[in-house]
Amino acid sequence: MRPDAPWVFAGFKDNGQDGVYMALSLDGYHWTLANAGKPVVKPTEPGELMRDPFLQNTPDDGFVMVWTWNWRGKTIGYATSDDLLKWTQHKELAVMAPEAAALNTWAPAIYWEKFERRWLILWSSTIPGRFPGDDSGDGGLNHRIWSTTTKDFKSTTKPKVFFDPGYS
Repeated sequence: MRPDAPWVFAGFKDNGQDGVYMALSLDGYHWTLANAGKPVVKPTEPGELMRDPFLQNTPDDGFVMVWTWNWRGKTIGYATSDDLLKWTQHKELAVMAPEAAALNTWAPAIYWEKFERRWLILWSSTIPGRFPGDDSGDGGLNHRIWSTTTKDFKSTTKPKVFFDPGYS
């Protein structure tokens, strides 16, 4: 990444049904909405939300973005881009597939692990009864932060609890 490159912020409105909005800044304090305030990346698949987008540089100077795909399910969404304008087909990555009772996969984030040459993926999920006595979250959901890794966004390691402070 060039040191004089602008900052890019990816966000959503309402429930993310319209897609991902982006804003640009040269100093990190003053922001301008891109694309005249319209979504820069729109949903392309049936039932897809684009909530909680997380945008990250790739090691080869491209971009990868992950997002909450839907309210209930075991997948997150992802796509890649070379220029932030044209994106690959939106795909689902089943990060919680091994957990039969998982209700959701919300607010994913990704980080490149340089020495392992893989992506660390974090997100919030609820598994009813896994953490007894905790129903203090959104509508009784007992979220914990989970993680997995991937090298190719096709397969992932088994999900595991990344952070459990003892409450949702």
